[in-house]
Amino acid sequence: MACMSEQTPPDPSEADLDIDLLMELHAMTPAERVAGHDAALQLVQALREAGTNFYGVDPRTLRRPSHSSPDVTA
Repeated sequence: MACMSEQTPPDPSEADLDIDLLMELHAMTPAERVAGHDAALQLVQALREAGTNFYGVDPRTLRRPSHSSPDVTA
């Protein structure tokens, strides 16, 4: 079994790494990365709410949302 210090890092061209993305993220400040994360989180939350509103149930729990109005039949 080889020691970790004897292993060579993978060649980026063979490791399916997106070097441009890594360089872009490395150039960002921590505050910029947090802002990007927050924007992505807000998108996910909006999509979940839209799906729950459309289907009438939260797919993670299969329960109706607590803010939905009851069905009214006449």
